[in-house]
Amino acid sequence: MRRILKRTYSLERLNALSDGVYAFSLTLLVLDLKAPEIPGVTNPELIADLLGQIPNFIAYIISFLIVACFWIIHHRILHSVTKCDEGALKLNLLHLLFVSLTPYCASLIGH
Repeated sequence: MRRILKRTYSLERLNALSDGVYAFSLTLLVLDLKAPEIPGVTNPELIADLLGQIPNFIAYIISFLIVACFWIIHHRILHSVTKCDEGALKLNLLHLLFVSLTPYCASLIGH
């Protein structure tokens, strides 16, 4: 009887992809925060504009903390793993799909 070996993969590429998606998601979060584009803006206008963006700042902070916590947990989980199979790769990609949607969700919440 022939034994079928399950293919395993190195974690280096999985970690590199995951770290890249996390970094990109964290970077995209800040793009929803806009500086006022009014030439010669006065202090009261600037303050009014910034106060109007408070929901965006709150959404940014909450989303940043959530993604950062997910990254820490992800790192802890993968730290104890030495090899992974195709199923683990697919689950990780599904996880990264939702991480990459975080900037869009934060934008919706902020607006």
